[in-house]
Amino acid sequence: MFASCEATEQLIAPLDAQLAERARALLARGATVLVPNPLGRYLHLCGEHPERVGVRVSAFPPALARAIDATGAILATSANRHGGADPRTLAEVPAEIARHCAVLVDGGPAAAGRASTVLDLSAARPVILREGALATADALALIA
Repeated sequence: MFASCEATEQLIAPLDAQLAERARALLARGATVLVPNPLGRYLHLCGEHPERVGVRVSAFPPALARAIDATGAILATSANRHGGADPRTLAEVPAEIARHCAVLVDGGPAAAGRASTVLDLSAARPVILREGALATADALALIA
């Protein structure tokens, strides 16, 4: 997770020009995108799929945004069990997940009131993996 679209360029710039533009448009609208990872960055975050990496930009309070920019990026999840409700605040994160975290960062409530829309742009055709704050029709219009 990044604090600004500019900070994602290390992952977006190496992509094919059309794919990079799609990713930038989606990131600017708050979506999470999985993109090819040709330079092998953040391999420790890629799990079983080092060929792709998930990227998201969130609106953080200024002090937190500066801290994230200083570190480059942070690892963050939706903090829910697969298929479970998406927490909108730190208080809604299930205790069984929170107790396994070394650090919990409260960036405030989810701005859109829901989790981000997740799109896989690493495949031959883009796939919406989770509908969220960005409506499907809007996401499709950005990648058409």
